Amino acid sequence: MSNSSISSQKPRRAWLMPALVALVAVLIEVAGNLVANDLDSIFKPYRTVVWMIFGIAALVAVAAAIWEARRTPEPSTSNDPAPVIQKRNVAVGGDVKESTIITGDGNVVKSDK
Repeated sequence: MSNSSISSQKPRRAWLMPALVALVAVLIEVAGNLVANDLDSIFKPYRTVVWMIFGIAALVAVAAAIWEARRTPEPSTSNDPAPVIQKRNVAVGGDVKESTIITGDGNVVKSDK
């Protein structure tokens, strides 16, 4: 069996997880609507207060977002430099005879002693 035939095969039940997530999302939405309809009659006399609280919360959220965006970042207190991530490439050209190419993240030093 070649690599191309292995990589093109899909698991048999790949549809199961997205279907379950969609089903749970629909059930949560229906339950939320039912609860909101039941509470509507209870909170009807307080509708003005609820909208005022919602407006205040929205203003606080917007103000906090603006404040966070305008805030200057604090200087780093650490003297350690940021880690450097390097990609390692190997280019081989010409005649390479009796050589060893070592792959991996480590550095290798060979001595001819």
